Amino acid sequence: MSVGDEQSRPERTGGLPDLDGRVEGEVDGRERTRKLYATDASIYEVEPAGVVAPATREDVREVVTYARERGTSIVARGAGSSLTGNAVGEGIIVDCSRFLDDVLAVDPDARTATVQPGVVLDELNDHLAQYNLYFPPDPSTSGTCTIGGMVANDAAGPHSVRHGTTRDNIRSVECVLADGSVATFSRRTGDDVTQARDTDGLLGEIYDTVLDVRHKLADEIDARYPDVERNSSGYDLQSAAAPDGSWVDLTKLVVGSEGTLAFITEVTLELSERPETRAAALCFYEDVVGAAAAVDPALDADPSAVELIDDEVLGFAREAWGLDLVPEDAGAALLLEVETTVANQRADIEATVGAARTDAFLGSELAVAEDDQDRLWKVRKSSNPLLNRRPGDEQALSFIEDAAIPPENLPEYLRRVREVLMDHDLNASVFGHAGQGVLHVKPFLNLKTERDRERLRLVSEAVHDVVVEVGGCVSGEHGDGRLRSAYLESMYGPDVYDAFRRVKRAFDPDDVFNPAKIVPASDGRLADVDESLRYDDYDPRAVETALDFSAEEGFVSLIEQCNGCSKCRTTEGGVMCPSYRGAETEITSTRGRANALRQAIDGGLGEDALTSDWFQEDVLDLCLSCKACETECPTGVDMAKLKTEAKHRKHQRDGIPLRSRLFGNVRTLNRLGSALAPVANRLTAFGPGRVFAEKVLGIDRR
Repeated sequence: MSVGDEQSRPERTGGLPDLDGRVEGEVDGRERTRKLYATDASIYEVEPAGVVAPATREDVREVVTYARERGTSIVARGAGSSLTGNAVGEGIIVDCSRFLDDVLAVDPDARTATVQPGVVLDELNDHLAQYNLYFPPDPSTSGTCTIGGMVANDAAGPHSVRHGTTRDNIRSVECVLADGSVATFSRRTGDDVTQARDTDGLLGEIYDTVLDVRHKLADEIDARYPDVERNSSGYDLQSAAAPDGSWVDLTKLVVGSEGTLAFITEVTLELSERPETRAAALCFYEDVVGAAAAVDPALDADPSAVELIDDEVLGFAREAWGLDLVPEDAGAALLLEVETTVANQRADIEATVGAARTDAFLGSELAVAEDDQDRLWKVRKSSNPLLNRRPGDEQALSFIEDAAIPPENLPEYLRRVREVLMDHDLNASVFGHAGQGVLHVKPFLNLKTERDRERLRLVSEAVHDVVVEVGGCVSGEHGDGRLRSAYLESMYGPDVYDAFRRVKRAFDPDDVFNPAKIVPASDGRLADVDESLRYDDYDPRAVETALDFSAEEGFVSLIEQCNGCSKCRTTEGGVMCPSYRGAETEITSTRGRANALRQAIDGGLGEDALTSDWFQEDVLDLCLSCKACETECPTGVDMAKLKTEAKHRKHQRDGIPLRSRLFGNVRTLNRLGSALAPVANRLTAFGPGRVFAEKVLGIDRR
């Protein structure tokens, strides 16, 4: 028996009917579903062949075998919050978030947890709280991101300056390999290395290739890998094995590989004890370069977080929340945090602020109480949401946002990036994890215009050159994906990049796993920064509205405000989105509905899709019109308002249905029912009457 709806399967399987009987989970090849999974949180759009939600490890093996037999590929997906397009592709999207979401085991004494790839980080840490343990990496999408996605990207977050990235907190990974076999990777030493190398089949070839590459290119690898705290660029050959072959740990290679080497089915995590307490401070500086210059000395005080915020975000925060703690003349700020004891809270944070005092220092705001700390962190954590609420086509975009730079070189890096932006007449906002040298530089572009699509490429190329020249890497936590794969060869050099190719071919000789990312596919294709853009060849139809959308710059603009960040997929905290929390499917999320609306107005779902019965029932009727998204969505997508307008268009064309008229006059009906209570009660208890109400009025008989 399948997890999916058995009666709807023939229609749902679309172009994947022969896969349907091979898996216990759900198979969906319908065009409407393919469109929903064509985007993630990046600037890209690629329609897949279909979507599979596996329910078991055996399901994953079947999908991998199916893809290999038919010469297609698979793309593993968690929350779909990738900023680089590594969760979209032409093959089969395999959604781990639906069913592969169990915490399998926790060992408090060993401080480990074994989980499936679809487990959400915040939900895991809530579960671990009973043991006073947690999984330390804390990306901003912690309420929605899955462990599988974190492993694929080597996710990090503000506290990686103290606790490291995902790669630093993994014990082992279980994977399905390209031949359908299952392997568990962990650290091997001594005779275990020889045994692994001598294993028959694909697994032995993988170990042999990695060890051979690490040995033969030891000097080149060590010379070409930048000396930075974070590196999610390419494959981590440096940490995967010892040059002399004395140890090998392929978890280091799988982490950060963006699903291009194998399919993760289980992960054993290394946990940490929760800190006794923390303290924080917001330090203000004259400008961004001045704040960046304070990062290196601040690190001498051993902080748990050093986050940079520019004047753009500070200004938005001041206006949005009336934060009088932000001085008018502040051009940037550093958010500093320490993990400490209750007795030493104030002394430790004051010492850290003292270390960060430079000539550009303007003052600071200390926070010892938890509520006060939350107030300071709100400024940093709202950086993206505040920027994303800008109406209109020009938006702060992620495409040069992830370089990792040695902290001592941050001032030079920022000066040179500013020169690049000025050369192209662009403005940008800057914030991020300064303590680890990762600053999110987000230029304002309108990718609907040919000019800005050209500037996307030119700025990407120029900033890449700057990154390499100041000793950095192009990705510190978000990965390469479609944005940065084309720059890896010039960053690492031809010999190391050829080693990447060898490793990919050893793991995945038939291009089953997420091809054309990091290294070219076997046919030479390699994802590039300005290909498959979401708004290239985009032509939305003008929509005359009954409601006033002037504040949002139009009905279409409000739909396009959704950037795919996945915030509407949270299951804890806040109230968005109740329909997703009830069903946990993509179409029941605000993002799913926004994507469907965008496809409808662009003609991607066929003529008159917006007013079709299936669109009204399967997309719009699932929205409860609670308006939680109006305030909790980072970009302010008001789905209730969009739904009302779309429903109005349907009613204009087809008239108002009887069901809507009845509910619209519910007070009158209630008064009538009260006056005729005996008759009304008999009718509602009458079985055939309930069936009639369900068939004719759409009121569930239960």
